[in-house]
Amino acid sequence: MRQETRTVEDVILEALREGPKTGKQLQEIGDRHHFSRQTVSFHVKKLRGEKRIQLGVVEGAGRRPVITYELARESMEERVKNAIRRFADLMQRYPDPIELAREVEGITPQQAEEIAYETSEQTHWYSPSPREKEKAESIVILGLIAAERIRQGIAQDTLPEEVELGKKFLEKYSHLLPIIVGDKVVAWPPKAKAELTKYIDEDTLFYALDQ
Repeated sequence: MRQETRTVEDVILEALREGPKTGKQLQEIGDRHHFSRQTVSFHVKKLRGEKRIQLGVVEGAGRRPVITYELARESMEERVKNAIRRFADLMQRYPDPIELAREVEGITPQQAEEIAYETSEQTHWYSPSPREKEKAESIVILGLIAAERIRQGIAQDTLPEEVELGKKFLEKYSHLLPIIVGDKVVAWPPKAKAELTKYIDEDTLFYALDQ
């Protein structure tokens, strides 16, 4: 009886049905089936691109997170990538690992950093410096102020780059706009303040008053 020939993808998927495997473990399994390590790496990447397998994280020696591969379900990898994109869309910067872990339920900052690093080719993620965070906070606040001024029709003296961001914020984040009376920012509505202080220090928001 002729034995059925298994492809490298068959071998990878069969191994992952038994449970998560590290890249090294998959290469060792490939070795036993006479597939080169380069071939295994190529097809692991291909299967990830097809969303048939995904990244996972397990606790390794010394409690360090170890990246593994597993059969696809609702991917933690996709959740991390989507959280990075959502955060950056509003905050005009990337989240640090602590912020990212807060955005993705059921993940630690170390795990978030590992997955964010592994997928950075797709998201361009890096952990921002304190100076980058501070600069981005100012940009976001000015953009939200510009959005409310656009809404009220009083944005004629607003800088062009603030107007451009303000238009986006008015369309996507109108629930976060400040209260402007006359031409002065007098308060942040409670719901806007509650959401913004997840990302921006409360004192920084108050500095924006009377702008």
